[in-house]
Amino acid sequence: MQSADANRTIRSRGPGAEKGTIPLPPAAPPRPETMRTGPTGEWLSRTEVARLFQVSASTVTRWAREGKVPAKRTPGGHYRYPAAEVRRLAGTSGPGELVRLD
Repeated sequence: MQSADANRTIRSRGPGAEKGTIPLPPAAPPRPETMRTGPTGEWLSRTEVARLFQVSASTVTRWAREGKVPAKRTPGGHYRYPAAEVRRLAGTSGPGELVRLD
């Protein structure tokens, strides 16, 4: 069974573009449950960790490479951070609580 998105098309634009439509690639498969991200998920993205520590996303990636923050690499090469451990390090108990580290 195909989803409605599989039948979507985009129109060519611009000078010299062929008339007609170009089919869109198929939608990506859903993320495995073990790598869910977000406030209620088990894993945090680097942006969520950066907001928690009030640092840049590149700082969080550097910390992961240096082993300062626990992280796991996805098959696509992105980092994911275990929510419970990161919140413990930050000294917070839940999402949305901000921490100053100075």
